[in-house]
Amino acid sequence: MEASLRNDIDAILSSILKLDTAEGLNRHQCDTWDSMAQVALVSALEGEFDLALSLDDAMQLNTLDDCVELVNRYL
Repeated sequence: MEASLRNDIDAILSSILKLDTAEGLNRHQCDTWDSMAQVALVSALEGEFDLALSLDDAMQLNTLDDCVELVNRYL
């Protein structure tokens, strides 16, 4: 499940950021990962995985690993 979940989240994040992959990417080093992309990411994760992320958790999403870890915690 972990690999499948990671692939699904990578596809979501990559689509939002208009990149081939989000692997190895850091929010603070990516020009397209702005505040609107952050909102889109949170909305997409909540919709795809039927979650309600806290604001604090949503603001901690800085890498693909962060996203996978957070979704795993909520599932």
